[in-house]
Amino acid sequence: MTGSDHSIAIFFAISAAFVFAVSIPGSKSMLGGVAPLMLAGLLYLGAGAGIAGVLGAAAAARRPFRGPPIARADLPWLAGSVIIGSVVGPVLLLWSLERTTGTTASMLLSFEAVAAALIACVVFGELISRRVWMALGCITAACLALSYAPGSETGVSPGALGVLAVAVLWGFAASINRRLSRCEPGRVVVVKCLAAGLAMLAAATLAGEPLPAAGTVAAALCIGFVAYGLSNLFLLRALRGLGAARTSSIYGIYPLLGTLLSVALLGEVPDLLAFATLPVMAAGVVLIITESSTGTPAPRPARFPRLPALPQALLLLHLPAVPHGSAAAGDPPHQGEDGTVV
Repeated sequence: MTGSDHSIAIFFAISAAFVFAVSIPGSKSMLGGVAPLMLAGLLYLGAGAGIAGVLGAAAAARRPFRGPPIARADLPWLAGSVIIGSVVGPVLLLWSLERTTGTTASMLLSFEAVAAALIACVVFGELISRRVWMALGCITAACLALSYAPGSETGVSPGALGVLAVAVLWGFAASINRRLSRCEPGRVVVVKCLAAGLAMLAAATLAGEPLPAAGTVAAALCIGFVAYGLSNLFLLRALRGLGAARTSSIYGIYPLLGTLLSVALLGEVPDLLAFATLPVMAAGVVLIITESSTGTPAPRPARFPRLPALPQALLLLHLPAVPHGSAAAGDPPHQGEDGTVV
């Protein structure tokens, strides 16, 4: 990969964090008038339809996205990603957002880094350095403090526990997406988001949840396209260029960005506990994003080229990818069905 390709991959990882950070305040602002299951379905339907439109525009411009198609061997991983990351996780997050603030939820989602690192260590055998263990300890301590609710019977906030469960689910989904990053990203996002959106809309209809007004539907579709569609597309493109470890470390800034957006867009004022834990959590996030999960120092950031406007940036997603059947950069080798290492 050339220096320019590496810089573009970094750009997409940062962009994925920024656009996904919109999901917390955007979803929180709509929950008053839309049931969680219906809202989740609309968000993912907007994501899938929007990215399908991007694919169509790229094909019309004779700049189609390139990459290996989704193979039969990828289907179990795709199904797992849809169920865990695109159905159960978002619905649980919206349920939790009804019971906690957007600021607290954004901060608690930092626990995804803890879950992803532990899964990478236990399941994939990746090494975790002392520096990253310190970071995970900081994030875990801050999340436990934020989950404390002295007024409740159990002393723990149900909304906070729900967000922590979402973080664990998305940590699993991140490991699954490592396998899917070898496929052409646009098709993966369209299939994932449309399947999840249609399934949740069907479930919401069967549960008797009403369809909101046309303006609310349009807003949900737009937020879904930006927060879930573009973030998934950018994240998969970054995975193809940087590998799982480096992409995850850069993408890990999204909870802090979501916290800032919740304060700015929702007008939320963090309580004293949030103010006290924010520096501890920020320290943990900084430790993680400055070092890869292999324990080696993070590479010196590449000098960014002049970043393209969004339409041109979307067309860059067709850049050469890791060949189908080979591991993405930074991913550990795994065994095929015949026992050979691939």
